[in-house]
Amino acid sequence: GLLPGLVRALRYNLSHGAGSAALFEVGKVFFHRPDVGDPRIPDQPDRLGFALVGRFGVEELGSPARPVDYHTALAIWDVLGRRLGIIAAVEPTSEYGFHPARVARVVSGDADLGVIGELHPSIARRYDLPGRVAVGEFDLERLIGAVGAPRFSGPSVYPPVEFDLAF
Repeated sequence: GLLPGLVRALRYNLSHGAGSAALFEVGKVFFHRPDVGDPRIPDQPDRLGFALVGRFGVEELGSPARPVDYHTALAIWDVLGRRLGIIAAVEPTSEYGFHPARVARVVSGDADLGVIGELHPSIARRYDLPGRVAVGEFDLERLIGAVGAPRFSGPSVYPPVEFDLAF
């Protein structure tokens, strides 16, 4: 998946003086199974991934941004899902590399859209990442498929009123 590269990029940013980092990536991942369209090549689905460490949100006078955690990943999915108009359930799951109690799968109908949560603390320590690390990865084709076809409405038969001069 995209998460190993994102975690390495977080480490790079923190090692160069950044106190917090929030990254996303859209890219292909490669599997050993053959592609459905062309079995001569490996399956190469597009993915959307994100990773955050440190603090996230608006810093106000006397109130610093809050540290990232599972709820940060959930909030990012909530905003993304609402903006795309996707109705999905967030179900607890277990996934390798994630904290065992802070991980969830995002499901829309029968489509598994992706996974969100916190990176497992031992992996975060291995990459010298302080505190919790919020991460998520989505199958981009399924995510876009869950949006559905755009709906258009015809133009009005009445011309728009730019300036009304009523005497």
